Amino acid sequence: MSKLEKVLLESLNTNKNGVELTENKAFYTYRSILFTALKISEDLRISKTKIVSCILPNSVEYLVLLLACIFSNRIFAPIPHFLHPKEIEKILNYHDSHLVYSDRTDLDRKST
Repeated sequence: MSKLEKVLLESLNTNKNGVELTENKAFYTYRSILFTALKISEDLRISKTKIVSCILPNSVEYLVLLLACIFSNRIFAPIPHFLHPKEIEKILNYHDSHLVYSDRTDLDRKST
């Protein structure tokens, strides 16, 4: 386990604070964010891909995926959320990523 992982585990697990989202008044404790990231990291460890592409706006989900990549020793490859689908497709082809997390519905990514 890296120093970064140790520090993140300790600080997120013991911190009673959290994040409140203004648009839907949801509250996420740092501990719940940590546990969600750890669950996703288990799935990432099983997958064969080393690169995880992320097409999300700045959000709790973005943070969870970043942490999951750290805990599973995967490469976190963020792609700007505001790009045109054709630009995103070019970047995804360059990344050679087989795992993409996104909330975009205008992307047509075929399985390879």
